[in-house]
Amino acid sequence: MAVVPLGLYVCGDYSITELRKRYKGIPLYLSKGKVYVKRGVQMMKTFPNELCSMMINQIPYPSYVVSAQGELLVFNHLFAAEMNDFLHSEENREQILSTSPLNQNVSIEAANGTIHHYLLKMDKSMIDQEEMYFCQLIKEEPPPQIHVHELKEHKLSSFIHLHPEAVFYMSDDGRILHMNPSAERLTSFLKDEKYGISFLSLLHKDDHCQHQREFARSLSGSPQHSSLRIIDKYRICHNVDFTYIPIGTGIYGVAKDKTKRMIIENELKEVKELLEAHFENTAESISLLDENGNILKINKAFEKAFGWLQDEIVGYSMKILHKNGRSEEFEEILMRIKRKERIVDFETIRYNRWKKPVHVIINVTPIISKSGELIGMSSIMRDVTKQKQTEDLLKKSKQLALIGQLAAGVAHEVRNPLTTLKGFMQLLKEDTNQPIYFDVILDELQRIELITGEFISLAKPHAVNFKVSSLNRILFHIIETANIHCLKKNVSLYLHIDEFVEVDCDVKQVKQVLINVINNAVDAMPEGGELLLTLYRVEDKALITIEDTGIGIPADRMKHLGEPFYSTKEKGTGLGLMISNKIIKEHDGTFIIESEEGRGTKVMITLPIAK
Repeated sequence: MAVVPLGLYVCGDYSITELRKRYKGIPLYLSKGKVYVKRGVQMMKTFPNELCSMMINQIPYPSYVVSAQGELLVFNHLFAAEMNDFLHSEENREQILSTSPLNQNVSIEAANGTIHHYLLKMDKSMIDQEEMYFCQLIKEEPPPQIHVHELKEHKLSSFIHLHPEAVFYMSDDGRILHMNPSAERLTSFLKDEKYGISFLSLLHKDDHCQHQREFARSLSGSPQHSSLRIIDKYRICHNVDFTYIPIGTGIYGVAKDKTKRMIIENELKEVKELLEAHFENTAESISLLDENGNILKINKAFEKAFGWLQDEIVGYSMKILHKNGRSEEFEEILMRIKRKERIVDFETIRYNRWKKPVHVIINVTPIISKSGELIGMSSIMRDVTKQKQTEDLLKKSKQLALIGQLAAGVAHEVRNPLTTLKGFMQLLKEDTNQPIYFDVILDELQRIELITGEFISLAKPHAVNFKVSSLNRILFHIIETANIHCLKKNVSLYLHIDEFVEVDCDVKQVKQVLINVINNAVDAMPEGGELLLTLYRVEDKALITIEDTGIGIPADRMKHLGEPFYSTKEKGTGLGLMISNKIIKEHDGTFIIESEEGRGTKVMITLPIAK
């Protein structure tokens, strides 16, 4: 009996027809020009040893068939060639003919004493309730031996080849023997183009002596460093940091191109010089502060504006520019900067070393590190003291011009009632029995008093008392006062308030404006009508509207409103509107009048809401 492994290759020298005729009953098949035992067939009682031997002789390893009792049944020619080695000792026989385990590592000692290592692979089959084993001895080849010095040379060669810097291998007389790819890219030469050529051919002529000096020193066994200029194939100069490394048989030169770095450094240097020139020569006072507001550096404009030299003020807090006990403003700025906010165009007053005020506009910017932390701040202050003085002079000149205009108007307005008074006084001399004369004289005297009073109110500066006040409360008080006047004139008064609003104002002056506008509105409705007061919040402004249903103002007269002594009322002076407009402007508000003849007038007043 013989064992046939699953799907085993049989023979390529016979046609399948001849084999089927020769071995009847053996299920064979042809695949890709080779004859195989049909898959699934393991053993047959009549299977001829000749066919079995033919089959296992095709296996490229020593192969054999063994019974469960360890009897060697069939083997191939490779096994036969080494049988003397395999079976010369009892120990070898036990390993080879053992049937357990199916796959194991065995060590076989040859007749000459050499030890061979094999992997013993077995395929187990049951034939007529008898175990048979097909065995293969696969030799384990030892790994190839690599000498240590060869491994080191290989690693060094790979390291130099892959090195990101340019590496030149030079003989002890300075000739180039090898260049790595980085060196080829740096010089634009291939290594074969420069093989055997002196390294001096790559250097700027002014660097030849320096190179020769450092090269000679490195030959003595100590590495050297230098800065050289390498000229590439296209005559472009590359500034390099060059290191000479002695290796016994020559020199390794490692060149690190610093051309781009030098360009960047030069550009940064130019930017630095430009920024320093701007810092020192700008007309604005610049200071650099730490995260707590302490002064680190100031420019010349700061020294000129505030009188301190840099050595005198560095290390001090910016509170030094505030009056004693008046640093709340600085603390608020510091809190905002610590929240990483910017301070933009903040107008305030600082004090120089002689405690004289300096009007400035401040811009403060936080300085943030890459990690997002506040590490300092920059402060830029523009001195606007002269500008403020110019504005004050301009304001005074406008006041003088206004006073001149008012004086001319007053002279005209006062002269008319004085002429009337003079005439009636002459009549009184002639006839003292006319009491109506005294009524006319009293009216004209009251008119003179009104004109002079409004003139004084407009020209004379008043003490302003600003405080945070409720506009709602101010309007309620005015309504109580104006309601009686409205009832007499048959005017219905309405009030609509959208929400609670507070403003920073002089309460007396705001009341004066509102009463003046309400009285004008009531006077514009001689036949009666409706008057609506509203209060709204519009973003950061409070909006007050006073709207009547009176006779309105003609378009041609609207453009003259606000001029002194121009009024739409018969006995008006025009100064009341001018005073009201002046008061609202002093409160940083707006005063706008809209009117349409025959439909009424609307006055809109805005005031900043208190923070």
